[in-house]
Amino acid sequence: MILPLALIVAAATPTDTLARGMEEYTFCLREKAGAGTTDRDAAAERARFAMSQCSDQREATVQLAIQLLSPQFSAENVHERIEWALAGVEAIFPAFLMAGGDVDIPTAIAPAVRRYSTCLRVEMEERGATANFNPATYRQAAESSLAACSTVRAETIGESEALISSDPDYHDANRRRDAVQHAFDGTDSLHRNFVEIMDFVRREIETNASN
Repeated sequence: MILPLALIVAAATPTDTLARGMEEYTFCLREKAGAGTTDRDAAAERARFAMSQCSDQREATVQLAIQLLSPQFSAENVHERIEWALAGVEAIFPAFLMAGGDVDIPTAIAPAVRRYSTCLRVEMEERGATANFNPATYRQAAESSLAACSTVRAETIGESEALISSDPDYHDANRRRDAVQHAFDGTDSLHRNFVEIMDFVRREIETNASN
């Protein structure tokens, strides 16, 4: 789901808005990639598939950056910088999948999971979780944020169960419950373990560079 540009622009400052646009793209990648894998070739294939499926969201992010920043900078310069940022996300995405950064999110419930994930991100930013990526500080902020978003989690799980009931692939009630639970548990795990995930990504990049 791509938010209309006018709605996004009206919602926050340019910096916040661009961060939200990047978040929408990375969420799309995670949604479309599905379950991760420890195999490098399989992770790369999943990443390529996700990028192909998220091309519209990517272009929306590029155009949003140009729209917000072109009054201050040339459109060419803005385009170059946002492409650089997006390419950086895409370059590490296969390693991110291998590290357990994947969350298997059925398309029908993606909007609900995204709303919960956004709640966690906002709460963690307010607690300074990413200020220095200290594992202990980050984990404490993550647990506090999970508690703060518990009401949103319950609401979005209920919303997800209603959304997924219309999906023909999830007519079985047990399968629906398992899919919803997996998506939300996976989202919790991603936020709890993000420092460790990014450490793995860093080591994987260093290994590839040395090879």
